[in-house]
Amino acid sequence: MTATTTILVTGATGNVGRQVVSRLLAGRPGHQRQIRALTRDPATAALPDGVDVRQGDLADPAALEAALKGADAVFLMWPFHDAGPAPAVVDAPTWHTGRVVFLSSGAVQDGVAPERQPHPVGRSHARVEQLIERSGLVWTHLRPSTFAANTLWWADQIRAGDVVRGAYGAVPMALLHEADIAAVAVRALTLRGRANEFPAWEPAAGGGRGVTLERLGVNRSRGVAGGRHGTRHGDRGQVRVGQAARLRRNGRGLGRPGPRPAPGRRHQIRRP
Repeated sequence: MTATTTILVTGATGNVGRQVVSRLLAGRPGHQRQIRALTRDPATAALPDGVDVRQGDLADPAALEAALKGADAVFLMWPFHDAGPAPAVVDAPTWHTGRVVFLSSGAVQDGVAPERQPHPVGRSHARVEQLIERSGLVWTHLRPSTFAANTLWWADQIRAGDVVRGAYGAVPMALLHEADIAAVAVRALTLRGRANEFPAWEPAAGGGRGVTLERLGVNRSRGVAGGRHGTRHGDRGQVRVGQAARLRRNGRGLGRPGPRPAPGRRHQIRRP
């Protein structure tokens, strides 16, 4: 008889959390999983049938404790602007589960103490990472950079004209599709074996060359705004679509295990 694995997904209606839920439900033959989702409003969650939807969030200790009861693994995202609630949140899963996959941030710099991280987002996420590592849990930190869904912020500007305005247009961004991030998360959540047998994995977010906002610009317009397209970027539009397709295709490799280093050491998973 196959044992059932219970996995709790926090942030289950978010860009990444929803993808994690879908991939966990798809599963593999012979693996029985109970997927539990924590969300503020189950009535509007619109999650697939078969998901055990629980009301609550990380700011509600009682709801979190109830959702964690009986869970074998947890997908943890961080919705707060600082790490203030982190000790209570990280202590909660310690009592019920052995494995946590934390959706951290690419702003975190290795070898830098949380309080010395140069970016506020890096400081808060580094502190949560630190607490998780000290908790005794089997942990995996995912550090993606820019979500592909963030380009939807430009949709209204594209519909209104041929100019997309944004800060730091010359800064390269490694856009990651949320489904690729979820693929790594699911791989880490469903690893089998004794505690600490598998090392923590830190994906090399992006894996390839970043793309600037200036280069993306209205090149995303066909997919974002229902067909509006700047004439000066007509040829580039097709090029960008091709690159996005390659990223999605190659990103599937993120779910494959790489070489296994000694337990407790970080390991980077890069796209092939």
